[in-house]
Amino acid sequence: MTYPPHHKLFDSVSPVILARQSRQQNAAAPAASAAPVINLTLGHDILGFARPPIPPRDSVPNASSSSSAEMLLNEGRNTGIDCLVTEFCQQYDLTENLQKKLSDNRYTKARMFRFIQISELKDMFFLNGEIAALKDAVEQWSTAA
Repeated sequence: MTYPPHHKLFDSVSPVILARQSRQQNAAAPAASAAPVINLTLGHDILGFARPPIPPRDSVPNASSSSSAEMLLNEGRNTGIDCLVTEFCQQYDLTENLQKKLSDNRYTKARMFRFIQISELKDMFFLNGEIAALKDAVEQWSTAA
């Protein structure tokens, strides 16, 4: 049996070997040939120009508005003199049941009213008449901005 000459056996190179050689050459190439990396820091409001303007809120809330974000203390009003919720309820002739609901939800000072949303009062099971009475009392207590 005769074997082909040695040089003819390796005349064709395997694609696997070619791929390996290419990877080795690329790995050995200097890193300077890679494209430079540029970091650009833009302000957080740079893309705000594309947003539509936010319409201003009415300073006087619409009576028919059922917005869940309607606050107990109306926009354009400042808190009045701070006092305990029990004193506030007594001064503005609010019911004991209304005072209890506020106290049960850990509202202790009148200044906290500026954070209460009407939807939160509904979640605390305030009746519509109780909400109206509390809004009226807060309106009397607060001052114009």
